[in-house]
Amino acid sequence: MINTNDNDNILLTKAITPDIAAKIIGSSAQYVRIRMQRGLFNPPIGTADRLKGNHRWCYKVYPVRLAEYLNVSNEQIVKSIKEYMK
Repeated sequence: MINTNDNDNILLTKAITPDIAAKIIGSSAQYVRIRMQRGLFNPPIGTADRLKGNHRWCYKVYPVRLAEYLNVSNEQIVKSIKEYMK
């Protein structure tokens, strides 16, 4: 049986979408995507990679980095992720 802390640790290691990150930050997903593309988050919250051959982007927001950017605990980020993934 997996205990709750193990599930929380798994959530911290998996990338989340800019949509979820935006809800946690309190902004729009477009705001998050543009700032990631331009490298304006300090410290960075994840990666924004342009896909070869077209104008599309691939985004990965890392919960631990998001917690660092917001200056909150990992536990607070996990709680927010769970809330917005319902």
